[in-house]
Amino acid sequence: MIDLDKDQKLKLGDYGEITIHNQNQFELTLDYKAAPEVDQSNYHLEAYFFLPISFRIIKENYPKKRFYEDLQVYIRFNPIQISLNEILNPKNQKSPLNRALDLLNKKFGGDVGANIEEGIIHELKMLAVIVVSVLERSVERIKDLLSHYPITDQNFSDARNQVNAFINSIQHFNQQFRQRRVDFHSSLTPKEVEETFEFVLEYISISIQRELTKLFKIITLLSTLELEEIEKKIRTLIEDEHKFRLRCGFSSILIKGEENESFPYRYSILKKYVSNVLYLTARPEIQGKLLKEVGYASAAGIAMLLTVILTFLSQTFFEEYTLPFIVVIVFAYILKDRLKEWLRLILGDRSGFRGKPDFKSTIKDEEGNKVGKTTEKFAFINKLPGEISNLRNIDHLTKIEQEGKPEVIIKYTKDIQIYPKVITSEHARVLDVSDIIRFDISGFLSKIENPYRYFEWYNFQNQLVETVKAAKVYHLNFIVKFSKINHTTVDTSMHRVCLILDKDGIKRIDPR
Repeated sequence: MIDLDKDQKLKLGDYGEITIHNQNQFELTLDYKAAPEVDQSNYHLEAYFFLPISFRIIKENYPKKRFYEDLQVYIRFNPIQISLNEILNPKNQKSPLNRALDLLNKKFGGDVGANIEEGIIHELKMLAVIVVSVLERSVERIKDLLSHYPITDQNFSDARNQVNAFINSIQHFNQQFRQRRVDFHSSLTPKEVEETFEFVLEYISISIQRELTKLFKIITLLSTLELEEIEKKIRTLIEDEHKFRLRCGFSSILIKGEENESFPYRYSILKKYVSNVLYLTARPEIQGKLLKEVGYASAAGIAMLLTVILTFLSQTFFEEYTLPFIVVIVFAYILKDRLKEWLRLILGDRSGFRGKPDFKSTIKDEEGNKVGKTTEKFAFINKLPGEISNLRNIDHLTKIEQEGKPEVIIKYTKDIQIYPKVITSEHARVLDVSDIIRFDISGFLSKIENPYRYFEWYNFQNQLVETVKAAKVYHLNFIVKFSKINHTTVDTSMHRVCLILDKDGIKRIDPR
């Protein structure tokens, strides 16, 4: 069981990745890593969208408001890495399982503290996200060892040892964790705590099956006799997870040949429920609103003043209600109307408002602690910085090729400040912060051609004219420039990727 949409991703150095979220959306994930003793860490993002002219996207039909409607941003903590064995270690004070059990025992002992029940639920959710993070990273490490061709004997040996250790740790974890089910199903257990434990149990089981399926796919592609025993173990574990959820009566079961419409819904609900323990809030506020309104009011006042002056002068030089007088009054009205719009543009949008961010957001955790802030800005641009232009045109071999692909350029910038000291003092089990920027490209597809075109073509083999189908695709180039700003230095990385898409949506991601 692999989510095929999410399986298409491209790493961007050590700071993030681009992933296809679904047919119409891609995700840019950025990792903000900072030393815990630092007061403030600063980051800067520049994202350039190079839209083919055939999209017919221009400033007039794709305003700022529409861009931010297509953009979704999620900011979350990343959990610390605790091995599955350490989670089960009763002496580990950071283990969410131990913390949940301690709180549950307090509840059974008569502690009526207001936050006991909430604390148990929080720890169970934290348990789920830590376990899933460990599973995902373990499979990624094994995949990295086996993705270099030709595979060295050392890499192969290391990967085999890691797979065996991974399988053993899952078996041990399942045995110990599932035994705890009785602790969370006693007559004294609050109903919501009991339900949360079941949700976590189901979500972990789905995640184990998903990651084992990824691993099984990698192993079987190698097709070596030395891995046959490992294949058998993985296959058995996958089957065990499926049977376990059936025995528990969980609905998260996939059956080949059926619609399985309940599975994605169930999985999505479970994932959102447990993952909200990591999510941060970032509430944006429109910047420069007061200044903008002052500019608009000034524009109306100046236009009215000039109209009054023209009217007064017309009365001085012409008799009232004569033709020249009426012409001047009409001209004054026209001038007032146009002048007000021009001045609104200059004073409201291009003077004091220029350079201001579109949005400024304060990032807060569940308890309301301020852990960072961001600012965002969007614009259509005509000129590119030299380094961005060179990276965009690096595969244009000739000037005619470059000019034969006209593009509209959108620039999105984001400045981020994170407060590691605050995070460290308030949270013991998070490492860093991830920024997930999801963009919907469906608005770009309405005016482009159908996915296929048909050509009449001469077949040299049968000497007949035949109709040949050809896929009609478009290249949406995307450049990311990410900077980590220290006190005296700026560490910058740039990557260019290309989204291959057609009328139906995104087909794949190509590195460039």
